[in-house]
Amino acid sequence: MTFKQMCTGVTFTYTREQGRVLIRIIVLIPLILSLLWIGYLKANNYTLDQGKQGFIYIFVISSVIGLFYTLMLFLTH
Repeated sequence: MTFKQMCTGVTFTYTREQGRVLIRIIVLIPLILSLLWIGYLKANNYTLDQGKQGFIYIFVISSVIGLFYTLMLFLTH
């Protein structure tokens, strides 16, 4: 038992299924955001080339979220 577990009284067992769910979330976030962005562009009669900067923002934000989740996974495992 680690010091943190003794202090909080909380134990956390990481399962393989939880890892699969985390990977699905990390993959789905940019996919859903991109689909929403495409929908917005189509609804307002913009081309995909005009919305390129939005896709860059989606990529950067999704990367930060993915890196944060990955870091938390390794820190808490």
